Amino acid sequence: MAVEKQLTEDQEDYAVAALMSMAAQQLSAELQIPQTDMLSALMKSRVGQLLFDETSKLWCRGPNDIVRLYKEENNIK
Repeated sequence: MAVEKQLTEDQEDYAVAALMSMAAQQLSAELQIPQTDMLSALMKSRVGQLLFDETSKLWCRGPNDIVRLYKEENNIK
């Protein structure tokens, strides 16, 4: 069985969307902000923009890293 070495653009998009959703859900619960508002804030943040920048490879990390970076960006403890 051959292993695909590169993800398709659709697979990368799905990975980014899934990470964004998981991170927003975690942040929403921690910060007690509605999930839709949190998702919007995350998408507008520098971290959110980096998730969509394939050269950053941020989408290769887990949602906990995304949450940590978002909190650092926004000085949230």
